[in-house]
Amino acid sequence: MENAINTAAGDRQLIAFRNALLRDAAGQVEGILASGVDVTEQRRLEADLAYQASHDPLTGLYNRRRMTELLDAEIRRAWRHGTVFSVILFDIDHFKVVNDQHGHDVGDAVLQELAAVVARRLRDIDHFARWGGEEFLVLLPETDLAGAHRAAEDLRALISATDFTGVARVTISLGVAALDEGETVQGLLKRVDDNAYAAKTRGRNRVV
Repeated sequence: MENAINTAAGDRQLIAFRNALLRDAAGQVEGILASGVDVTEQRRLEADLAYQASHDPLTGLYNRRRMTELLDAEIRRAWRHGTVFSVILFDIDHFKVVNDQHGHDVGDAVLQELAAVVARRLRDIDHFARWGGEEFLVLLPETDLAGAHRAAEDLRALISATDFTGVARVTISLGVAALDEGETVQGLLKRVDDNAYAAKTRGRNRVV
């Protein structure tokens, strides 16, 4: 059993208590021996490791591994209850130019700022991950294709109107897809990736 206690110095510690029954020669309980171990630091380290395993170190967003878990859970819910959800996949247009012309420190700052801007615009039930490099994935529960398209267009306009450190303006190209009946996560991700690629080939700074 673990309990949080406040020390005389005002610190909050987590103590793991262990109780052992003391019995006499006849086996009757005659007392309880209680001991406590401070596990505050151990639990903090465990929480840090869990966070690192599920979050991108640069942006603080979910990483690909954690988002894949969330997608798997959402698709099981959709199959079980007939709910709908959509995804948005986007990346930053000409991001290599940003790194080449302004340096990777500026590129990292753009990624961090963009992540913060988008996160503030999303709903509490949405999930947002750095999918890889300058690519990001948004999971929109309980959202059909029309709703996802509106959300994507809102994000596209928001980013194109935002000033970023060292580069002023950047744009993003977005693919949108809603789960089809009987579709797998792999199939959904393939479709949204194709749509994001189409947004690039059709001129960038657009939603497909």
